[in-house]
Amino acid sequence: VQALTAAGISHGKGGKVKVIGFDFNRFALRNVQAGYWDADMQCNPRQAAQISEWIKSGNIPKGIVYQEELLLTTDTITDELIAKWGINADPGKGVITR
Repeated sequence: VQALTAAGISHGKGGKVKVIGFDFNRFALRNVQAGYWDADMQCNPRQAAQISEWIKSGNIPKGIVYQEELLLTTDTITDELIAKWGINADPGKGVITR
């Protein structure tokens, strides 16, 4: 993103280049909320807890298991969703990590 900015290439909401993050770090979600990035996709870090439950209970599913993953965009992101799904420290609303 810094290289795009330095080269004068627009990015983020309405920009020429789409910027999409992964893993729902709160700094990334705040960048989406500010329009600096376009979206962030959750690659569900909570899967490990579910897998642990299956192993401990002995109820291991058969076949392929699909876990829900979330996509938040500049149009769908809210403070509530950041609080609920974000991981790591929250830099605060309006803070853009460059």
